[in-house]
Amino acid sequence: MACSIRFRFYFLSNDELLEILSEAKDPIALQPFVKKCFEAVKELVFEENGEISGMVSLEGEKISFVDRVNPAASGAVECWLLEIESAIKRTMHSIARESLAAYAKTARTTWILQWPGQLVLNGSHVFWTREV
Repeated sequence: MACSIRFRFYFLSNDELLEILSEAKDPIALQPFVKKCFEAVKELVFEENGEISGMVSLEGEKISFVDRVNPAASGAVECWLLEIESAIKRTMHSIARESLAAYAKTARTTWILQWPGQLVLNGSHVFWTREV
């Protein structure tokens, strides 16, 4: 798979960038850099087969991806990092949609505990705006 090199490495030093590129064959070795590559993501969740199935937020909330990412199939580190970014977006859109649909059907105290914190804030603002 050919991918354009457009992944954002803004917040990495030259040494960190070189280490990431040299560790491309071992995605688990990149865990220390995940926080700098993806905002509010503490670590990625790896399965035994090497696929990435989710993420853990800085607050400790585990979120499973809608679609798993297979770094071995993508090859270059920039490609599978772009796939992770895409998986995060698809997953968060899906969860946001589900949480908003659940808001009207669930008691607020229960709803708040069922969904990731940022989506609870977002959903609360959506419904507050609708009611005003």
